[in-house]
Amino acid sequence: MNPSVAGIKFDRSLWDNDSADWYSFSAAEGSYYNFAFLSRTGDAIVRVYTAAPGGSKVTSEKDLVACDYVFQTNEASCVQICAASKATYYVKVMHADSANPADSSYTLQA
Repeated sequence: MNPSVAGIKFDRSLWDNDSADWYSFSAAEGSYYNFAFLSRTGDAIVRVYTAAPGGSKVTSEKDLVACDYVFQTNEASCVQICAASKATYYVKVMHADSANPADSSYTLQA
């Protein structure tokens, strides 16, 4: 995914046994990125992560931390961030309630 190109859309579904969809992108320091649901059914939410401080390689979700510079957040509709550094960032679309996931579909625009 290259969110610096306006209008990129992803149409996907999350089923009760499908915990999340992951996307990654290379961010430029100081650049703003917006991720918004154009449509959404079920309980899908969106979050943005970056590698944990001092981490050199991301091999699992435990190597990630929530993005520090979040300017707008309503996980059920959109997240806007400012990249603190030139790095790879990770976008996770997941069930709002992982204990009781509901089948969901969404269109995410970057």
